[in-house]
Amino acid sequence: MNFSQNLLKYRDSKTAIISTDAEDNTEYISYKDLYDEVAVYVKALKDEGIKKGDYVACYMSNKMEAVFAYLAAAAVGAIFCGALPLLGARAVLSRFEQIKPKILFTAGNFKFDNKEFKMDERIPEIVESLPCLQKVVFCPKKGKKVQESISNIPKCVYIQDFLHKAREELRENPKDIEFEQLPFDYPLCISFTSGTTGAPKGLIHSHGSFMCTLRDFGLHQNCTREDAVFNQSP
Repeated sequence: MNFSQNLLKYRDSKTAIISTDAEDNTEYISYKDLYDEVAVYVKALKDEGIKKGDYVACYMSNKMEAVFAYLAAAAVGAIFCGALPLLGARAVLSRFEQIKPKILFTAGNFKFDNKEFKMDERIPEIVESLPCLQKVVFCPKKGKKVQESISNIPKCVYIQDFLHKAREELRENPKDIEFEQLPFDYPLCISFTSGTTGAPKGLIHSHGSFMCTLRDFGLHQNCTREDAVFNQSP
């Protein structure tokens, strides 16, 4: 089975995700466009050599790109790990140093609870302390006239440049995603404990955890395709 294959079952025009930030910038994406965008991410990850068993990390505010990266990593059998953007550099490293990710998806400063969080002060330190990283993929704010600089971040490229080759190739020759078929208990992602009583401990969620999602939302909460589920995260 594959977690992403099940989540990307639908490919129609119904809205899959609505994303809004603290500045009221709102994006909508359909199930079809979600599938197509994940397909681009999958190809870009494969072109970078990412495969089953590799680790992909994410350190950014609540953005659609994080969802695309998560589903794409799962599609190829890579293991995903995200760190809350409220965490400082040392707290992030105490997690990522344990998994040694090859790719890091990240983004710039953001506002939460009327405070601005300076990601640009943390990311360089994190990257410099993770020699395992092959590439850092930066997701700039949309609609900015002047793009945020990444010159001080080693191994860093903008998301549009990371995806460009894959996007062009799939535009010329569209292909369905080839989902890596994995055992029920194969690792999907890792969530870390708070670390208040020692080093943060990794909790592994498997591809089979899709059944828990189906149970919780489909059976316990009786959700259908006409419902929306709200998630408030920084």
